Amino acid sequence: MVRASSALPARVALTLATLLVVVGGPELALRLAGHGPSLRRGEMHADPDLLWAFNPGADRPMGRHTTINRLGLQGPEPTRHPRLLATGDSSVFGVSINDAPTFSQVLGEALDLEVHNGGVPGYSSAQSLAQVERVWGALDPTLLVVANLWSDNNFATFVDAEELVQAGRPLARARHLLVQGALRSATLAAMARWVGAEHQQEIGWGQRGQQTTRGDRRVPPADYSAHLDAMARQARQDGAGVIFLILPNVEDVDHPGRPWPWDPYRRLMREAAARHGCPVVDGPALVRATGKGAGELFVDEMHPSATGHQVLGRGLAQAAREAGWPDAAGLCQGEGPASTDFDDPWTWPAGRAPTATAPAVAGVLRGSRRRQEPLTVRLIAPDGAVLDQVELPGAAPFSLQVEPAPARAAVEVWQREPRPARLLRQELELVDGPRWGVTIDLPDRQRPAEGRTPPPRPGAPAPP
Repeated sequence: MVRASSALPARVALTLATLLVVVGGPELALRLAGHGPSLRRGEMHADPDLLWAFNPGADRPMGRHTTINRLGLQGPEPTRHPRLLATGDSSVFGVSINDAPTFSQVLGEALDLEVHNGGVPGYSSAQSLAQVERVWGALDPTLLVVANLWSDNNFATFVDAEELVQAGRPLARARHLLVQGALRSATLAAMARWVGAEHQQEIGWGQRGQQTTRGDRRVPPADYSAHLDAMARQARQDGAGVIFLILPNVEDVDHPGRPWPWDPYRRLMREAAARHGCPVVDGPALVRATGKGAGELFVDEMHPSATGHQVLGRGLAQAAREAGWPDAAGLCQGEGPASTDFDDPWTWPAGRAPTATAPAVAGVLRGSRRRQEPLTVRLIAPDGAVLDQVELPGAAPFSLQVEPAPARAAVEVWQREPRPARLLRQELELVDGPRWGVTIDLPDRQRPAEGRTPPPRPGAPAPP
């Protein structure tokens, strides 16, 4: 018995020494050879539940003088109530406004709220719902602002629901855990490189306009409506208030009333707000009411400028007060029927014709021209008559309407200043129906032909 008990510490010591050699040896050797846990920790990382997310502690993400807290939200560590949580994409995050306050911060200051900005570039309502479910218990918000729109209605090469299923599979989760461990361990970093998992660590994001290209919506209208409902229910069951914000863009200032691909999503957000009896802030109406130009309200086609964020923040504060704030639970007073109309005139199954409200031609102008170089896009009939036209502040999406559409037509791009002149012309076949996803690249430098004069306005007779 004495010999057995005295042998036990020796066996434990031998086991520990073996583990140290087996595990610590490769780790020490890799570090001495200069191969430490060197997978770079950037602003974002892959996430099996969110697809991508900000790294807690990231400093100056996307160039903003702000930090990301332990919950992955822009703002301080939670310390006091009441608290605000805002959801959405880069328009909510505050891209390209540097140190200026976002609309969430403007609202927070007006209502004395601790602000937690959940806006992440590229986030759809599917990702924001997963984000809300993840942080809700730890954050315990008093007010939720739902502002998801642009990333949902986008036509893309992937559908969020499918990507989230793939990212959540056991093997994908195992690779994600391996990459997270590789941040601290040279051995795990080497394993991650060996299995090709290191690319999951850093996620990039590119600023893109809303291109009206044919394909699948990232989040179909029915799913978008369901996500809005789920976020509102999460807040309401815990006694928090909800405000829906319909985000604006330059088209709401330059071309109000013209149909666009995001119209069905705006309608569904209004319906969700009415269904839950929650306030809904009409961002397009707010920016138009200022009387300011698009160049002052936006930094590009869709991201609000510092002025735009001020306008939206003040509108949100006014809506909250009018709905009864600080009675958070009283902001929403309703439980209506779910939406049933998910018609999307911008998409249709193969073999079926689009609805009558769809444009004949839709696409995007791409290039270095900006709003200070205004352009006109025209749809020209074979006889030279102008069927429709739209004035743009520069390179931007466009849609042109005519019913019935001719079998052939041309899209012409004209400069408006210093004098009207045609820049380019692109012939189109429309015999098989509308043409969407028409991409027109504007050269960096274009010399218009001298002596060109614009064709007649829409509806005018063709020139002799």
